[in-house]
Parts: sequence; structure tokens; C-alpha cells
Amino acid sequence: MKKKVFLYIGKALIFSLLLVYLLVHYSYAVRPELSHTRYNINGYYAEPKDSLDVVFVGSSGTMSAFIPLKAYQEFGFTSYNFCTNETAYEAFPYCVKEALKSQTPDVLLIDIKTLVRPYSINMMLAEDREGDIRFNTDSFKWSPDRVEFLWRFLPHTADYLPYFFDILKYHDQPFDPDNWDCADPFLNRGYHFLGWGHDISFLERTDDVLPVSAEVESTLEEVLEVCRQADPEIEIVFMYYPYAGPMIYTDTPMEFLNYLQGRIEEEGYPFLNCLDHFDEFNFDVDRDYWNNGHWSIFGAEKITAWMGSYLTEHYDLPDHRGEAAYAQWDADIAPFEALCQAERDKVNGYVSAYLATSQG
Repeated sequence: MKKKVFLYIGKALIFSLLLVYLLVHYSYAVRPELSHTRYNINGYYAEPKDSLDVVFVGSSGTMSAFIPLKAYQEFGFTSYNFCTNETAYEAFPYCVKEALKSQTPDVLLIDIKTLVRPYSINMMLAEDREGDIRFNTDSFKWSPDRVEFLWRFLPHTADYLPYFFDILKYHDQPFDPDNWDCADPFLNRGYHFLGWGHDISFLERTDDVLPVSAEVESTLEEVLEVCRQADPEIEIVFMYYPYAGPMIYTDTPMEFLNYLQGRIEEEGYPFLNCLDHFDEFNFDVDRDYWNNGHWSIFGAEKITAWMGSYLTEHYDLPDHRGEAAYAQWDADIAPFEALCQAERDKVNGYVSAYLATSQG
């Protein structure tokens, strides 16, 4: 009799585990595009384990700045922008941790823009910005960390169950078998074409320092703790791209930046403040931007050239060009360049039309 009971329990357990497996993977396959965030994160999961030499973690500004395939073509190292749109500062430690689950890069660069202009889950909830919340949750694999993040920062009510179990939200969406494992190769490697914008303004630098809020300070400490637990062979660099300004959500981003840079350096981590090198990028205000915190392809190409030179000068990065194991990177250069040329032509058209109108 006892054997039969254990047999029934075992069968029930196997059935339950199989059901959970199918539901989780089905939820991956019906998750919608979510702008380009799903492609970005799922493309990261699709990269072979420990195959990336450089990983950038950040938000939408980060994914508009650096072009991994261009860097590979010019310098030979592999890289990826592990980024989401509208990254909430509460999500940032989880993003860093998630990026390190499948990759052990030579260099990890953490762009702290999301701490300088802190957009919070509470703000998203107050403004009923469901899409922004889902940028921070719905492209990631199911894991204890994902559940912990949702439990910490979302209300524990029935109205929010679809965040915890996204299949409740997306069950009637088209089924995409390529996303069954939450891993689908992405040609751009986390870079995104954004188009072009005008009327760019710039913030003045200052030596003034203002402490960030207690909540952002706590988030920074969580990020630092993730870094302390990371593989010691990884060179971890905190950074801030040469963003223009001003930025929403705060009136004092430069003062916050100065404070965060000081705190990070006190912890013994290098900080690359690209604003210190702003003139070296030689930006064209009429062509290189999408808005104050993002770039057009022309601006991204300048950042990629500068950052690629900086990384190869300061770190011993390999050159994989021509290696059999990285044949896909070589094969992807031509189709990606075709996309880049189409984007250049499009931006040039926008610029010419705008200048003709504004000067007329």
C-alpha cells in the first residue's frame, strides 16, 4: 500500500513539474515584442555561454550608444548591450545579476544613468504606466530573482497577478516558437536604431555634490554587493556615457553623478565618466542625437569608435575575427551593415528636410 502511495505521489510530482515547465516556456513563446526590449534580452540569452568579452548593463540610453557588431568589425572583441527601456532603479541590481548568470566577460561596464535620473517602480505605478513596468520584468527568464523583484516592488493583490504570472496577460498572443527557451539570436546584439531628433540642449558641468535619496543609495549598495560576489577575474567598470541634458525625474543630475562617482570610487571600482572626454567624441549637434539622452546612428558610431579604442587600450581583449567559433559574428557583419546604411540614409533625409524647413 505504501509503495502505491509513493508511486502516486511521484507521478503527481512529475506531472506538476512537467506542467510548470510547459507553462513557463509557453509564457516565453507568447510574450509580445515589448518595443525592442524582448529581442534585446532574449538575444543575450541566445549568446553562447561565456562567449562575450565585454558586456554593458544600462538602460535605453546605453543601448543607443554602442554598436557591438561595429566594435567587432573594427577591434575584434565581442560585446552586448544588456539593457531594457525605462529601467527602474530598483530593477538595476537584478539586471546586473542577470547579465552575469550566463556570461563571464573580461570587462563589465555598468552605466549608472538609471541612478542619476532615478525613475522608480512607484512612479510607474502612480502614473499607471504598465508598459514601463513590464519593460523591467517581462523579457527576463523565470527565476527566483525575478520573483523576488516582483514581490519586493509590486503590490500583493489580485490585480497584479499578471505581473507575477505573465501568461495571464499574454495567453491570447501569437505563439512564437523561436522564443520557446526565452532565447532568440538578435543581430544587433543589444544596439537599437532610434532615428534622429533636434533641439538638443546640454547641461553644464559642476563640481557640486548632492547625495542621492536613501532609496537610490540602497540600490547602489545592492549593485556593489552583486559586483563583490562576481567572478574576481571580471574587470568591473562603472561608467556614464556623454549624455547631453537636461534629464527628466531630477533637477540636479550632475550633482548626483558627482556623488555617485565618489561613492563608487571609494569602494575601489574604476569610474569612466565620458563627460570628461566629451570633446573627444566630436559630436555634431545637428546630426548625432535622437534626444538629450540618446543618439542617432552617427552619434553611436562615434561612441563605438572611441569606446572600442579605450577598451582595447586599457584591457587585454582578444581579437576573434576569423576564428571558427565566432563565424556567426563575421557572417552577421554584411547584413548588419546593410541595416546601418539604410539608417544613415533615413537620418540624412530627416536632417536635410528639417534644415530646409528651419532655414526657409
